[in-house]
Amino acid sequence: MAICTFFFTKIVFAEQYQLKLIADLDQFKEVGTDAVWLNPLISPGNNDEFFIAQENGLIYLTKNDGSNNQGAILNLPLSLNNSAFISLNAISLHPSFLLSEDPGYATFYTAHTTEFDLENSNNRLALNDSNIKFTFETVVTAWTYNFDTKKINPQTQREVIRIPIKTHNGAIQQLKFDPYLKPWNADYGQLYFSLGYINELQDHALYSGVILRISPLMFGALNYTVSQSNPFIKTPEIHNEIVVMGGQNIHHFFWAKYSHKSIFIQHNNRVQYWLSKAKIGVDLHSQSNFLRQQPDEMSSMLLYQGRDFYDLRSRMVFFTLIDSQWHLSSLVLESVSNELPLSEEVITTEVISPKSDLKILQDSQNEIIIFDKNQNMLYSLQSANTKIISDNISQVTTSDTGSKHYVLFISLLMVLLAALFYVKRNNRIHKLTGDSLDIEYVRFEYELTKEAILLFKINNKKAQQTLYLKDIIRCEVLLNNKVINTLDSKLEYAVSNQIEVKIRALFSTEESEKILDEQTRQIQIILSDKDNSYTLCLYLRKGNNRVTGEKYYKVIDMVIDLCWVISNRLHPKVTETRVVPVVVFSRSHLPMSDKKTSKSLSSQHDIVNNRLENTEPSKPKPAEQIAQQTDLITALDKLVNLHKQGYLNDEEFSLAKSNLLR
Repeated sequence: MAICTFFFTKIVFAEQYQLKLIADLDQFKEVGTDAVWLNPLISPGNNDEFFIAQENGLIYLTKNDGSNNQGAILNLPLSLNNSAFISLNAISLHPSFLLSEDPGYATFYTAHTTEFDLENSNNRLALNDSNIKFTFETVVTAWTYNFDTKKINPQTQREVIRIPIKTHNGAIQQLKFDPYLKPWNADYGQLYFSLGYINELQDHALYSGVILRISPLMFGALNYTVSQSNPFIKTPEIHNEIVVMGGQNIHHFFWAKYSHKSIFIQHNNRVQYWLSKAKIGVDLHSQSNFLRQQPDEMSSMLLYQGRDFYDLRSRMVFFTLIDSQWHLSSLVLESVSNELPLSEEVITTEVISPKSDLKILQDSQNEIIIFDKNQNMLYSLQSANTKIISDNISQVTTSDTGSKHYVLFISLLMVLLAALFYVKRNNRIHKLTGDSLDIEYVRFEYELTKEAILLFKINNKKAQQTLYLKDIIRCEVLLNNKVINTLDSKLEYAVSNQIEVKIRALFSTEESEKILDEQTRQIQIILSDKDNSYTLCLYLRKGNNRVTGEKYYKVIDMVIDLCWVISNRLHPKVTETRVVPVVVFSRSHLPMSDKKTSKSLSSQHDIVNNRLENTEPSKPKPAEQIAQQTDLITALDKLVNLHKQGYLNDEEFSLAKSNLLR
C-alpha cells in the first residue's frame, strides 16, 4: 500500500503582479544626480498628477507620463527668504483641497528643518525647561495653491507650528490627514505628524517618539487649534497636541478605512522593529502586544483597501527581497504576527535593483503605488496572468503523484469553464446590442463634495473618466438617438419645471409603445467639455432583453436630476426652483458615489425631506407663516396650470397636491 502524506495548509488561487513605470523623476532638468526625493503626493481627484518634492525645497507637479512643462511650482528656501533653511521633510494637502467653499480649499502644507532661532518664539511648541539647548527646529507652513497658474503662491505662506529639535533626524518626517474621514466626521481636517525620538530627552513625552494632531486652519488670531477630543487635554505634563507617545523611532503610520480611533504604526528602537495598532492616547513604550515584531528592518507596509486586487483586500501588503528578487508579500491582519506571508514574485520590464528602497503608497482610489527612492522611479501595481500556486507546502512524501495531477486537472477545467462562460456571455451581449458596445460609457456616479461626475465603462467597477461640473459646457439628452433636450451656454436652454414635464411626457410616450423583438429602446447622454464629448448609454433594451442594469424610469429620474444639476451650474440665476418633481419624488435620484457626500445636495430636496420627516415642527412666526402660505398658494397654482395643460394626469395631480398639503 502506498502511503501519501501532505503537509500543507491549502491550495489557493493567487495573482501574479507586475510593476508599470509611470514616472521617472530624474527627467526634471533642474534636478541633479544627487537629488533626494520625498514620497510623491498623488493629486486628489486626478491619479494622473503627482506633487513631488526634493529635500532641497523644490516642489514640482508632474503627470503619470512623466511630462513636465514647467519648473518648480514652489522654491521653498527662496520663498521663505531664510538663509537658515536646511531641508524639506514632508508635504501634504488639506482634505478639502478641491472644495472651493471649504476653509481648507487649495491649502498645501510643508514641513521643513531650519536652524533654531531663539527670537522667533511665535507658534513654538516647547518644553518649560529653559536649560535645554536646541540646535534646530522643525516647522509646518501652510500655502495656497493657484489652480489657474498651477503654482503655489509664495505670498500666501502662513506658519502653523514650530518645534525645537536636537538633530536633523528628529524632524517631522510625515504630514498626514486621515484619508477615510468624511466632512461630517468630528475629526475631519485634523493634521497628524510624527516627531522623532531624542534619547537624552526621552523622559519628556514630546521627544519619546510621538504622533501629534492639530487643526491647522486659522481660528481668529490662532494659527492652529487643538481638538477637545485629543486624549491628553487634561494632563498638564503632556502637550495637548500629542495623541500617541512612546513610539521611539516612528517611520510610518496609516489608517484602516473603518477604524478611525486607531493608527497603524511602524516603529523601532534600532534593535527591534514593530508594527503596532495604537489607539488614540496610548503609550507605546508600555505596550507589549505588537501586531508584528522582528529583529531586521521592516519594509514599508500598507493595509490594502482598494478594489483591483480582491485577494489582497484587508491584508497588510509590503515588499520582500527573496534571492535578490523583489516579491509582493501579504499578511492577514488578524494573525499578522504568526502567519507566514504569502509572497508573489513581481515581474517588471524595468530593472529594479536589490538595493532599491521601495516605499508603498496609495492613490485616491486606494490602489497601490510604489516609489523606488534609490532610482527615483514611480510605479503602479498591476496584475499579470493568473496562476495556480501552492501556499506553504512544507513537505510532500508520496509514491503516487496522481493526486497532484488530479488537483491540477480540476483547476484547469474550472478556469476553462469560466472562460467559456465569459465568451458566451459576451457573444450574447454583442448579438443583442450590435454596435452599441462602441459607446464609451454605460454608467455614471455623482461625487458631491468634488462636484464631479465619474464615468464607467461596461463591466468596470473603477471609473475611467472624471468630469468636473465646472468644465461641462454642454449636455444633450437622446431618446433612440434623437436629441430631446440640450443644455449649453444659451439662457433659453436652462431647465425649468415645464421643460421637465415635457421631457417626462416624451419618455412616457415612448414607454407606452410596444417594442418588437428586433427593435431597440435607448437613453443616452452626451456630456461635453472644451476638449471632448463623452457619450453615456444609460438604458438599452432590444426586444424583451434589457442589456443595461437600471430600469427605465429610474434612468429617467437620474437623467433629469443630472440636467437640473448642470443647469444650476451653467445658469444659476435663471434656473428656476424645482417644484413638481420635489413634491412627487422627495429625494434625488442621482447615483451618488459612496466615497464622498456633501452639503451641496440641492436645497429644495432638503426642504422637502425636512418637511416630510419632521413630525414636530417648531411653530413659525407670523411673518414666516404668511410667506409659507404664499409659497403654498403659488405651488398649488402651478400644479393646477400643469394639470389643465395636460402635463399631469389626474392621478399625478392628486398625489402631488396631497403631498404638498401635508
